[in-house]
Amino acid sequence: MEKYFNHNKENRTIQIIYIVYHDVKTEERSREILNILNEIGSTTIISLTKKYFLKNTNFYSITSMKYRYIKFISKSIEILLKSDFDIIVLHDNYASLLIPLATILKKLHRIKCIIYDSSEYYPISDLLKIKYKSIKNIINELILRVTEKLFLSKSKIDILICPNEERAIATIKYFKLKISPIIFNNIHRIEDEYNSQICNKKYGKYLKDDKFIIVYAGGISEDRETYNILDAIIRLRENIEFIVIGNATKKDIYKFNRKKGNLLNINYLGFVSRSELRYLYDHCDIGVTAFRKNTFNNMYCASGKIYECLFCGKPILCSKNPPLEKLCENYKVGIASDDYYNAINDIINDYNYYKKNVEVFVNNYSNNIRINKFIDDLKLRINIF
Repeated sequence: MEKYFNHNKENRTIQIIYIVYHDVKTEERSREILNILNEIGSTTIISLTKKYFLKNTNFYSITSMKYRYIKFISKSIEILLKSDFDIIVLHDNYASLLIPLATILKKLHRIKCIIYDSSEYYPISDLLKIKYKSIKNIINELILRVTEKLFLSKSKIDILICPNEERAIATIKYFKLKISPIIFNNIHRIEDEYNSQICNKKYGKYLKDDKFIIVYAGGISEDRETYNILDAIIRLRENIEFIVIGNATKKDIYKFNRKKGNLLNINYLGFVSRSELRYLYDHCDIGVTAFRKNTFNNMYCASGKIYECLFCGKPILCSKNPPLEKLCENYKVGIASDDYYNAINDIINDYNYYKKNVEVFVNNYSNNIRINKFIDDLKLRINIF
């Protein structure tokens, strides 16, 4: 990657703070942005990341589960008040509480540029369209959505980043922003290496040579269409091995196991590391991504996992959401349909056709072009160079 910004006009290293409420090792978009920020200058990151080293990067990790969010915000405020930064990057509504402080610090010339990465679009109107674990979760989510709406609408952020055109248009309209967003999509591959011997021992029993292996990394939930896909797999029966990985509640795991009954070709493996996900994609035949269309965020999904599967050379089965449908129609790398039973059969019956199209897609795609375009866009917008 070409280093565009090593210094500003004053010929000193740019100081950046990146505030994100998750572990960047588990979320490729955040990890990519962190690497890009590290190319721009010296980066301080406040996150939930454990045991991660990156040159020129100073990590503050919130590892305690008790009062974790309060500690996250408190540590962010402490660092912001203690040190001056050229650029602050806030990620999603968990960091939106810090927008007023960032705005004040900018007026005091202690911050020069405010960037907001809106990787998800969560309007208040969609709140009750989603099932939550408890009343507490609903209240927490309501607070985050209200504060994001209140603070972002009244802020004067310099740069807004969105994952696709549909969400960018909606975000600008909802928050009444008067800036043109930068699109940084979630098209990426899994770079994490896996140990074949360890993974074969751990997962080999699920990867039978006489089965057509389908991997779904969306966990178990109605929002991710798991049960509808499961119904299709149950109808297909013996020639399919269906592997589900990702998060799930105890209630959903119980429902999933009860629905599949004693079928041995259907297995939920829980959460796996990114390297293990790559192993499973490398050894499967079809990867699945699906979302309900109950919210705008779900309807216009910006799935990264579907591309991670494609970069492992495997065709995809998707729900019929506009971005997924567009991908399948433009590149013929799989099928986007809400009729999962017939879609799976169609992919299997014409498997070599779809697999060849995946190879063409992967060979023609350049991630360096994507990254460098994003850097160019940032270079044009950031006004301190």
